[in-house]
Amino acid sequence: MQLSIFNTSVRPEIEGSTTTIALMEAAHYFMALNFNTEFELCHFAINQIGGDKIGKGSFRFVRNGHLKMHPRIYENLALINISGICAATIARHGREEVRRAYQNFPLDTTMMVMDDSERDYEDLKRLISPIARHFLLPPRQVQWNITLTAFTYFLHPGVWEGINWLAGYLDKRDATTVAHQEVLEQIRLQDFYPQLQEAAEAYISNRYPLRKEHLQVRLEEF
Repeated sequence: MQLSIFNTSVRPEIEGSTTTIALMEAAHYFMALNFNTEFELCHFAINQIGGDKIGKGSFRFVRNGHLKMHPRIYENLALINISGICAATIARHGREEVRRAYQNFPLDTTMMVMDDSERDYEDLKRLISPIARHFLLPPRQVQWNITLTAFTYFLHPGVWEGINWLAGYLDKRDATTVAHQEVLEQIRLQDFYPQLQEAAEAYISNRYPLRKEHLQVRLEEF
C-alpha cells in the first residue's frame, strides 16, 4: 500500500508470499473504499522481476496535500494501515476462529499475524498519536479500537468474500498496473456485492461523524 499526499509515487520492492501480499493489499483497498470521498483511489502496481512475480498488489491512493489533516483523516489512514494485518490474521486462522478470539484483543494478541507488516504497524502507531491527542484518550486504547473495528468490518458477510475475490483477481493478472475503476466495475458484478454495500453503509452510519465514544474500548484493563 502506498499513499501519496502530493500525488507522486515510487515503485516499492515487495517481498514475501505473493498470495499473502495480494490479500493484504486487497484488504487495504476494501477499507479505503469506505473513504473514497477523502482519497482518490488510483491503482494496484504489480511488481515483477525477471519474469518471476515476487509481489502482487501495492495499492496506491492519493490525497491533495493542500487539504487539512483532521482527526477523521488520521483515523481513516490508521484503519487502512491495520487492514493488512487483520486480513493476514483471518487468512491464517480462519474467520470462525478469529471471530471467537478477537474480542480478547489486546489482552491476548498471540493470533495477530505481523509478517511483512512491520512498516504498516509503525505507520499505524504514528497515525494514532494525533487522534489520541485530539480526543484526550490513551493511544493504546485508540489503537485497539481501530484494530477491533477493522476486524469487525472484515468479518461482516460480503466483505471477506470480496477481499478473497480481489486477491485472486490480482494474483492472476499479468498487467503492470490494475486501475481502481477496472476493479470497481468487476466488484459490482460479483455475488458478494449487495452484502458488501450493506456492510459499508452500516459501518459509515455507525462510525461517523467520529466522536470520542466511537474510539473507546470498554475493557477493565484499560
